[in-house]
Amino acid sequence: MTTTSLEIVDDNGNVWGCTLMYDNTDYAHFKIGGGWKRMVLARNLRQGSRILLGAPVTRKNKTLYLRVILK
Repeated sequence: MTTTSLEIVDDNGNVWGCTLMYDNTDYAHFKIGGGWKRMVLARNLRQGSRILLGAPVTRKNKTLYLRVILK
């Protein structure tokens, strides 16, 4: 399993420090941790919420941008 840190910037401009874990045993698997739970609670997200994650097209980037589509 490989772990790296990243920042998630939400559509309100808040920056959340998170970790990204990647595992490629049987299939590619990503898990976001760290500040993710605080962000979910602060944004009042729950199961069924829809978000859009995006990243700029650059060689190395540790920032993802998040937009809430449906709460």
